[in-house]
Amino acid sequence: MNRFGSAEESSVRCLWVGPDLSRGGGAATHLRQLLLHMETPGLGFASFGDDVDPAVGHRMTAFAPLGHRRWPDYPRTIGRLARFVGRSRPRAVVAFGPQPLIVASAALRVAGVAAGLGYVEITRPAAASRLAPAGVAGRLNAPLLRGAQSHEHLTAANSRDGQDEL
Repeated sequence: MNRFGSAEESSVRCLWVGPDLSRGGGAATHLRQLLLHMETPGLGFASFGDDVDPAVGHRMTAFAPLGHRRWPDYPRTIGRLARFVGRSRPRAVVAFGPQPLIVASAALRVAGVAAGLGYVEITRPAAASRLAPAGVAGRLNAPLLRGAQSHEHLTAANSRDGQDEL
């Protein structure tokens, strides 16, 4: 596995942006299983966490730990991903979940990279917005997600309900 800032970044053709794979839970577990069962040259992964399981990491060309924990982390996370995208210039970026989509969409705009943007809906959007924190962060979730969705080129949902909402 090559870490953030490695020479292998220029070999990334497709960048996946996803949840913290060091945590348990549905989205992280499903994505971890997918990564363990595929071999894709040129695949980079940007994780909301700080590290990734070596069994998953060795299948990637490059890894960018974003360290995203809370809503106030968005500007820093977007900046880190924008720098990575600017150096690697992937042809496609695929976001797994609503928060990774918000970050990936903004990072592509900040970096000025015209990559295709895909979105894989892991949880239903309405359910994700109900889980958003109250207050200012909760009120920002819906418009940020709508803005990011307006830049998608391809969307996939894991349920008919999720597809209908999208």
